[in-house]
Amino acid sequence: MRSEGYDYDTYSRLAGPLTEPEPTGYRVRYKSLLSTEKHRIRAVLLMTLAPVLTGVLLLYLVWPTHWTERENGCPSVPSPRTARRPSRTRSTSASAFG
Repeated sequence: MRSEGYDYDTYSRLAGPLTEPEPTGYRVRYKSLLSTEKHRIRAVLLMTLAPVLTGVLLLYLVWPTHWTERENGCPSVPSPRTARRPSRTRSTSASAFG
């Protein structure tokens, strides 16, 4: 069923009319998009810096030095500021349950 709102004849020929390839052979040529770009250096810098900066951001997010420390939280790795040292003296008081 054909929709009356869409003009198939016009939009199917945007790239030109349908033609047969030449009998000598059909060859596809590669054309670099950067060769026609006015700002080649800027485009190459963006394509190079984007993955590098993404990696730096990922390392920053994974690095534990900037993680939030909460008072009642249970940190997976205790920081030097919150780590408790074991006491050297033994407790001689009686146990509350014993």
